[in-house]
Amino acid sequence: YKLDAHPLTLATAATLYHRFMREANPKAYDHY
Repeated sequence: YKLDAHPLTLATAATLYHRFMREANPKAYDHY
């Protein structure tokens, strides 16, 4: 990915990634 990507794009990608990980492996997020 590009380091100069738009901050909103990175934030959206991070949100979707964490949401997916939380739903895929909820026990991994028990300590967050």
